[in-house]
Amino acid sequence: MRSYLSALQEDIIACSVCSYKYCRNVCAVYDVLRSDGVAPSGFNHFALGILQGMTDYTPSAAEALYKCSDCGACRVHGCVAPGYGEPIDTPNIILALRAEATERNIIPDGVRILLDDLRAANSPYADSADKRTAWIPSSMETGRPAPVYLWAGCSGHRHRDALHAAARLLQATSQGSTLDLGTLGAEEGCCGLLAWQLGDRALAVQQARTAIQSLAEKRVRELVVAESGCYRLFKALAPQAMGLDVPFAVYHLSEYLDRLADTGHLKLNRPVAKVVAYHDAGQLGAHMGIYDAPRSLLGRVPGLQLVETPYNRTQTRGSGQGAGLELLHPETAYEIARRRLEEASRVGAEWLVTACPAEAGHLAAVANAGPGGFPSPVQVRELSQVLIDAAQEQP
Repeated sequence: MRSYLSALQEDIIACSVCSYKYCRNVCAVYDVLRSDGVAPSGFNHFALGILQGMTDYTPSAAEALYKCSDCGACRVHGCVAPGYGEPIDTPNIILALRAEATERNIIPDGVRILLDDLRAANSPYADSADKRTAWIPSSMETGRPAPVYLWAGCSGHRHRDALHAAARLLQATSQGSTLDLGTLGAEEGCCGLLAWQLGDRALAVQQARTAIQSLAEKRVRELVVAESGCYRLFKALAPQAMGLDVPFAVYHLSEYLDRLADTGHLKLNRPVAKVVAYHDAGQLGAHMGIYDAPRSLLGRVPGLQLVETPYNRTQTRGSGQGAGLELLHPETAYEIARRRLEEASRVGAEWLVTACPAEAGHLAAVANAGPGGFPSPVQVRELSQVLIDAAQEQP
């Protein structure tokens, strides 16, 4: 069997010599479960045992491996072992553990079902073509060649208001003309990120290659990605970890819109009188380092007051969405999101905004239910939903 851990041995050993365990302080899952086995240091301890032949993959160990949302907080703010300098790449170590467990066919039944769905439907959801395309504005053609394409994402298209707003924002310019914008529509499948996170690397590479080829056939020059996880896949994982050629520029939606605003093509003139806290999605912030573009856009909106929660930017804790956590362990994911909403409420926020439809959908579901079934006083908005209100002309 292949060893994915051997290339990460230095980081695994570095973690083992650290006695401080600061990583536990930033892990959203550990914060809820309070079990050393699901702390970043606990995963590294297990990985060291695998490398040294002192332990092996078991069903109970595999179950613990999937109690992580791959938010990346432990890498950017958790711990740097003395003398090693660079942050310990615990998220990659956890994904390597999952990949080895998957190749050995020692994975929980829930993971097996998710992977079967990904193979059968090219999506974790069995959504109809009509549902996958419901967000697309009538002015936007699907499947035709265009220089700029908008990628919705498997979870993104389920939040049609956010995606519809994103498309309208991209089409709008100060001159009244429209951007030559396309999308794959019902042809869009999974980008491969979830399969990569769950541990099936062969399936992940296959899905990523298919997605890239589909876009290349449409002569796409710029890909604008709404979902933060899909952005990470196209921008970083596909070319760097999978060795795939990506023949077009890749932008997250917030980057692209901020550029349009800088050049005067997107004007945010309408006041939005709300107190807003911004939540840094882990795939966008911790993994990809994009913290400023979403805040820059919010700062352009008249009347909007931006406040920060106690855990922000590189110190952000996860929302509970990602890497299958909300599907495999919904109670844990719910409690993590509830704590993020409470933090936003404590700083006086009326809205909690994030630049990822998938995370916004997860947070909104928890906000609307609330503890005991009562809704949270904080409402959740995806960034595009806020910006489309500000971009509309005054009556």
